[in-house]
Amino acid sequence: MPILSWLLNARSRADRKVLKWVAQALVCLSLCLSVHIPSALASASLDVVKAQARQLKLSEDKEWLRILFYVPFKIFGPSGMFDDPAFYLTPAGKTDPQAELDATLEAFLTQEVGSEPDQHPLCRFPARKAWLSQRLGLAASDWATVPCQQFDKWWAQRNYDRMSLVFSSFFADSPPSLFGHLFIRLHRPRTGVHQSDLLDEVINYAAYPEDDNAIVYALKGGLGGYPGRFSLLPYYMKIQEYNNLESRDLWEYELDANPDQIKKMLLSLWELGPVYANYYYFDDNCSYIPLQLLETVRSDWNFTERVKYWATPSEGLKSVVGTPGVVRGERYRPSALSRYAERFDQLAPREIAALKELIAQQKLQTSLAAFDQASAAKRKVIDAALEYIDFKEKLGADELPEKFAQLRGELLQSRRSLGPADRLQRTPLLRNPANGDSESWLMLGASRVSEQSRLRLSWQPVLHDLLSDDNGYADGMQIQIMPMQFEYVPEASRLLFSRVDVLNLISLHGEERLLTPASWRFRLAYERESVCLTTPSHLCSKSAMEFGYGYAVSAGTESQVRVTMAGLIAGAGGGLGRGSHEAFIQAGPEVFILMDWYRLLRLQLRGDLAQRGLRGSNEQLSEWEGSVGLTLAQSVNLRGTYRMERALSNNDVAEKEEYALGLLHYF
Repeated sequence: MPILSWLLNARSRADRKVLKWVAQALVCLSLCLSVHIPSALASASLDVVKAQARQLKLSEDKEWLRILFYVPFKIFGPSGMFDDPAFYLTPAGKTDPQAELDATLEAFLTQEVGSEPDQHPLCRFPARKAWLSQRLGLAASDWATVPCQQFDKWWAQRNYDRMSLVFSSFFADSPPSLFGHLFIRLHRPRTGVHQSDLLDEVINYAAYPEDDNAIVYALKGGLGGYPGRFSLLPYYMKIQEYNNLESRDLWEYELDANPDQIKKMLLSLWELGPVYANYYYFDDNCSYIPLQLLETVRSDWNFTERVKYWATPSEGLKSVVGTPGVVRGERYRPSALSRYAERFDQLAPREIAALKELIAQQKLQTSLAAFDQASAAKRKVIDAALEYIDFKEKLGADELPEKFAQLRGELLQSRRSLGPADRLQRTPLLRNPANGDSESWLMLGASRVSEQSRLRLSWQPVLHDLLSDDNGYADGMQIQIMPMQFEYVPEASRLLFSRVDVLNLISLHGEERLLTPASWRFRLAYERESVCLTTPSHLCSKSAMEFGYGYAVSAGTESQVRVTMAGLIAGAGGGLGRGSHEAFIQAGPEVFILMDWYRLLRLQLRGDLAQRGLRGSNEQLSEWEGSVGLTLAQSVNLRGTYRMERALSNNDVAEKEEYALGLLHYF
């Protein structure tokens, strides 16, 4: 009290000077406390929160591992799928979930806002923030107040009530699309301005290549040479790309997720938006990483665990559809080609003739003169013609045709008075990718090669060959990667690595419905034993790249008997191992015959003649092969093969004859 009385009653100059010093000291002390006290409190709070997180073992929690997209490896431990350092708050974050958790808590609790608040970790990583708040029992007031304008603006537009997984069907004429494609559709509520599903949005994950060359694309894509990123796009853009430009059917599978669960996934999507992962065709691709994103929706979804070897889109789809209680329903969206095919199949022979003349002559009045002005037949012909033009010209949205510009305008003008079109109702259940056989198989059997008996083991890791049931796949399509063949020779007690096809592609599309698509094949392979003339055994190893191009015709129906015959001009180049490696090139005609009998028995015949050029010599080659596949059960196939190779040069002949029989099991 005396000190307080003195402070209040100080009158002399000296007293006032002392009072001033005391006041300055108090101000200084106050300023010092204002700087250091919050830091001390934050440090204490951080230590408490870190200790609580370690006690709860949050770094081992499945949801934390999913938010960070960690993949568990039994030997090396978890590793993050994303390679961009910006996704991690510590250099060790990609392989150390605990270090990343500690760094996240430290950044959330102690990092200053700075001049760019949108770059603050609390704005960049809302999924981590939401999950940590829930598990640690933290309220919004426990975090720093950071204005996240960019996130808030984006989040305000994320209003969805349903979601679907969409599969874009196989497209054999483009290397990036050989295996199909998966993406996620987000459904907006059908209220207000959002009345059309075209206004929905999709989450797409894809590689961003800088090369147009198909070979470079394949090599770099297989080795992770391109960055893969997520994007959020309008659904109509994917419809235009797949349905119209590439004529690929879209299969939609609605998933059992509510709006709150969808929002959990969207928080992770925001975190992943600016970062990349090295894109690999066979695992870190447009199938596996979107499956990881889907697993952030619900903790009981474990789709990636069901992926066996290589994460192709069709295997990813089957892992989702095959999980009980996940899919609510399916929807088929036909491509331009499928729409035209259904319109064409509704035509009578007289109407088909009129359509053919209309397309060839492009004279509306002449080609349709025989039909009544308002007849249903005329309407069906015009509808089929419009679908034909849309397919041939790859039209969609507001694009205009070039070759058929005038005819299309006349058709639309004439169509106005003919009433509504018949609804498209056909759903090709045999092409539903969710129903296809497993992509991997093993075949155990016996073979006889050049009078020598052997045991044979064949393995196809992925995807589909012509002797397999094409249920769920495109007709006349073969896509094989790394099928291998091993043989054991009992007489010599030798195990042989006899064959591997690095890539074996066949696309045989017959002339149908006034369309004449090209047929082709490509093969990059190694064979341990191929005919040659300069060794005592008349057998050499062969490494070759083969290509064929031509046309095919088809007859029959998919569900009963169907036959396709194709003629190709084929060429090859590579090397023969004859003690030393010798290069060769060859060219000649090739014939394919495929038959499918009631989806139980499949027959493949192939024959080719070629002239092979070697250093200083030429050889005439012929090869004939017949294979049969018989379905015994859903996952069991019986296969037999006969193959004969022959080389002739200056009356010197080399031959190789091969028989094989095996039992194949899909798994």
